[in-house]
Amino acid sequence: MPAWVAEEAAAFWHSVACTPTYPCDLAAIAGRAYPVAIFSLTRLSVERVERWLQQRGIAYCSSCAERPLHGCLLAVRGHGLIFVDRSDPPEEQRYTLAHELAHFLHDYLQPRQHAIRLLGPSILPVLDGERPPTFEERLDAILASCKLGFYLDLLPRTTEDMERVSALLRAERGADRLALELLAPAERVLSQVDQQLQKGADPAERRRIARHLLMATYGLPPAIAQGYAALLFPATTQRSIAHLLGFYD
Repeated sequence: MPAWVAEEAAAFWHSVACTPTYPCDLAAIAGRAYPVAIFSLTRLSVERVERWLQQRGIAYCSSCAERPLHGCLLAVRGHGLIFVDRSDPPEEQRYTLAHELAHFLHDYLQPRQHAIRLLGPSILPVLDGERPPTFEERLDAILASCKLGFYLDLLPRTTEDMERVSALLRAERGADRLALELLAPAERVLSQVDQQLQKGADPAERRRIARHLLMATYGLPPAIAQGYAALLFPATTQRSIAHLLGFYD
């Protein structure tokens, strides 16, 4: 895992003033320190989210095609709304919430707060989409990393669990890495697996133990547990914990 993942996960637990227990109930603690609200809806979809917002006087159209969702994040003016499909199994809901919370923390809130600290409160109307940035503001690299106006992330359903595993192994999205670190810290999992196995155990056995541990102790969905176990214990040559934690990523 990259170093920033462990740092941001540690910052989260420090902010909520809570020692994590497993499996984590992020829904009960995320709102303690962050401006985020969590809602569970049955048969979650793009249209279902838009209708929920419209019923509460929020005129919003995502321009996304209608499709079923595991989860959804909508962030605006520094606040986040996270939607989770109530019909999903508890372990699926747990991971969905962590994934969308990670998007809110890493992709939306952190760049926004950084911009406000360095550019001052005058940048708020730009961040909130109330006015376009000036020419000078457009040239600022700090602003380039921020999401302006409405920020939307959708976690669509896939037809095959292996599609999710492949995406996880490619680690294309930082949200997956941060979500996993919040739910099942890499260093803790590595240590627990090592305690259960003799030195020199092959990677396949380590992955098997890790997958069981990730499901039984940390409450991850089977497909996500499989992908995370493979990420922690690659099938190729053995790697040091520094590599596994991303210091040479």
